[in-house]
Amino acid sequence: MTIDRGEIERAVQQLKSGKLVIFPTETVYGLGADASNPDALRLLYATKGRPADHPVIAHFADVETLALWSSRFDERARKLAEMFWPGPMTLVLPKARHVSPLVTGGQDSVGLRIPNHPVALDLLRFFGGGVAGPSANRFGKLSPTSHRAASASLEINSEVMLLDGGDCDVGIESTIISLLHPEKVSILRPGMIAASAIQACLSMDLDLENKTANVRAPGLLKSHYAPEAGVLTLDKNDLLQQLQVLLAKGQKAGLIVFRSWQNDVRLISGNKVIEAIFLPQDPIIWGHELYAALRTLDEARCDLILVSELPDNDLWAGPADRLRRACFDTEQKRLQV
Repeated sequence: MTIDRGEIERAVQQLKSGKLVIFPTETVYGLGADASNPDALRLLYATKGRPADHPVIAHFADVETLALWSSRFDERARKLAEMFWPGPMTLVLPKARHVSPLVTGGQDSVGLRIPNHPVALDLLRFFGGGVAGPSANRFGKLSPTSHRAASASLEINSEVMLLDGGDCDVGIESTIISLLHPEKVSILRPGMIAASAIQACLSMDLDLENKTANVRAPGLLKSHYAPEAGVLTLDKNDLLQQLQVLLAKGQKAGLIVFRSWQNDVRLISGNKVIEAIFLPQDPIIWGHELYAALRTLDEARCDLILVSELPDNDLWAGPADRLRRACFDTEQKRLQV
């Protein structure tokens, strides 16, 4: 998708004046601020309600500019960059001296990436520097994956401009990879780039237990990416049983389940009102649809959202991670009953 050149120029001026721009990426919509402007970064944190020690990812249009923000952009980083950028990958690297602690959350590391969306890349090219870009939502809530969702997630005013980039192709946030240890590589946050693909690119095993990571990164809180409604992820038998309980209580159930479960769900629900979204057993589609589906069921005012338990392998790691964090508060409440 392309956008009018005048809109890009207006967005660049917005960033240069210390204000914010909501911009589309292939993952989710980001809330952008000039990563070199402390006042703009403070405005970003205040607008999101984001804790000051929670780092943000800086976005760039090209590797040459991006590499200047790290004190060690090594051969591993170059291999990963060549393979996966532009794309849904963030590298956590030792920061360069000029990088603001407001970007890094006060750490000696910085998260950097090149997004794969034409509107984002146009914005970044014309801006010419780094744009801090956490997801364009209140902290801890669902990330927006469409222009409509972005406009509903934050107030659009003189300090916050919104660029329309349509729907996001990937649908969940980037895979975050730590290269802080000079000889080991860790995945801090899974995404739609599988661990096996990263290992193949680098011809080395990953530190899968993250023993060497020791860094704060975006999206790692136990409770995150959460809709207003409670969320539970369950295997088929438990989910169908929970559905029966909800219907017996007269509560409104929301479902995001595999398409192969469709007949079983309909046998149980009968004529009772439920909101159900059926998806094929495909990790790419689940990554693309998950946030949009959770938002749809939230807007339908479901009392509880039930979601299929996802397969336990690296292809599903991204959607499974987001679901686990979305479910955390609901699970804790059940344990306390």
